[in-house]
Amino acid sequence: SVVAQAGQSGLRSRVLSGEVELLPGVQLKDAGVSDGCILTLLQEHCQQIATTSHDGNARIWDAETGECLLILCGHVSWVVSAVFSPDGKLLVTQSNDGSVRFWSTSSGECTRVIRCQRGEFFSCTALVDGDFWVVVSGSDFSASVRRAESEA
Repeated sequence: SVVAQAGQSGLRSRVLSGEVELLPGVQLKDAGVSDGCILTLLQEHCQQIATTSHDGNARIWDAETGECLLILCGHVSWVVSAVFSPDGKLLVTQSNDGSVRFWSTSSGECTRVIRCQRGEFFSCTALVDGDFWVVVSGSDFSASVRRAESEA
């Protein structure tokens, strides 16, 4: 999984179904998306890119040079998603180990952990409305919305 930093100077969002980009104005059914399809949201910016992996780590990369800047260790199972805060100071990762972790993108320090009470986390999404909110949903069909502090 790959996600790009949503820096202050702009954000480009793309939605993919497999390797196919879903273009604005095209209805999901016309793009071949049906119940059970997995969609991927990419938020791209030219400064940093985050990747997630089955090894329990997430990595932050310099988008220009390709250099690995930080390896974020702490999850004990597959890290399945990541999202940057709007100011780029935090990366939120979600893992099959039943946790969501908040990381400082400058130091790599884990600043907060949320543990799922029932089942694995299934998705983690950021919503922006003046603040940074994280929506987490579980394999047990539960969901919660949490306000996240952007200060790292």
